[in-house]
This record gives sequence, C-alpha cells and structure tokens, in this order.
Amino acid sequence: MLTTYTVPVKEVFQDTPDVKTIRFSLEGTGFMFTAGQFIMINFDSLEGGMQKKVRRAYSISSSPDHRDYVDITVKKESQGVASAYLHHLNRGDMVTIDGPYGH
Repeated sequence: MLTTYTVPVKEVFQDTPDVKTIRFSLEGTGFMFTAGQFIMINFDSLEGGMQKKVRRAYSISSSPDHRDYVDITVKKESQGVASAYLHHLNRGDMVTIDGPYGH
C-alpha cells in the first residue's frame, strides 16, 4: 500500500558547495524505515510552460534510530530538475514524500 506524507523541512545542511542534506520532520506521521531504504519525492515543475508532475527516488541517509526525522543527501546537478528543486528548499517548506521502499 502506497503511503504518502506531506512533511515540513526541518533543517537544511550545506555539506559542500554542491551537496545538501535535507532533513524532513516525521513527527506524528508514524513513518518508519530501515537501513538501505529510500523515499520518493513528489513535486510539480513548470517545463516549457506546462505543469509537470515529477517523482524521484532518494536514498535515506539518516539512521533508522532517529524516528522523528528522515534525511536525504542531494548533489546539485546542472540539468537536474529534482536536485534544483531540493536545493531551493528552506526550513518550513512542505514536501510530499512516499515510502519507504526497498529492503
């Protein structure tokens, strides 16, 4: 069963000039994961004047011992629609995720 969550960005860490770790708050969601799993990030993008649904997979980079948040670490790619979206997120922004997936 697909479970979708709309969660706030809790923190953004600038790891290197082109890599950020985005921490999403899981408080009150019941979201649980194990090491090695991933989540899907879902957002809308304007491409060629048309609204397009975008869905991308990102590995969870935080420990499953922390149940109140989940981290993803993203390198900004020059032509990457999803990495550009994620690199512009700020604390408090709401993001739609689903998962976890994998074993």
